[in-house]
Amino acid sequence: MTDEEALTTLIDSALKTIEGNQGIKRAAESLHQQCASGRFNTERATEVFKIAVDNAVWEMIKDRPVRSSMYRDYRKSGLGVVYARQLTEEFKDHSGARDQRPPRRFLRFLLGA
Repeated sequence: MTDEEALTTLIDSALKTIEGNQGIKRAAESLHQQCASGRFNTERATEVFKIAVDNAVWEMIKDRPVRSSMYRDYRKSGLGVVYARQLTEEFKDHSGARDQRPPRRFLRFLLGA
């Protein structure tokens, strides 16, 4: 088993735990609130899901003796961002969310700002 396969297995199992599942649900609820208030942004959603994935992985390995090296390898691999992008795309497909642009930026040239 390669390092990437091991890390993929670690992330998959971390997201299937109760804490991981709750973290993803909290992130999705936060993003639903942002959609309702007209502030949804794909980059922000990816960052929110990345934090949820990072927290789930840490919860999974925090009691292990080699946790710091495992977490360092996980962060170096960049797989957290890959999973976050997948979760963001699933969220956008499921909720129909689209990037919402703030009106003041859109009307900036009209307002003279």
